Amino acid sequence: MTQATVSRDVADIGLKKNSAGNYVLAQEEELKTILKTLVKKVTYSANIVLINTLPAAGQTVASYLDKAKLDGVMGSVAGDDTIFLLVAEDHDAETITIELRALKED
Repeated sequence: MTQATVSRDVADIGLKKNSAGNYVLAQEEELKTILKTLVKKVTYSANIVLINTLPAAGQTVASYLDKAKLDGVMGSVAGDDTIFLLVAEDHDAETITIELRALKED
């Protein structure tokens, strides 16, 4: 196996080298960047996760969250600067909130 083959395989499966030199899924890195730059606050109540974004960023962030297909998230509704994530009954909105906060802070 040559370096070129390995490089192609890495690109094909969507891996990207992060700033620490580790390989991660490119989609996860994009989501982290979006959360870090556009999200102000993540909270929850019952089975809804509430995400406050910078003005005019709600739909952009929601689109990235939808593409991420987070486990337990049934769907999202986005406004100008607010997003509601509907969490399935058998999942925990608190856990999803903690995961999103961790991605934002990482």
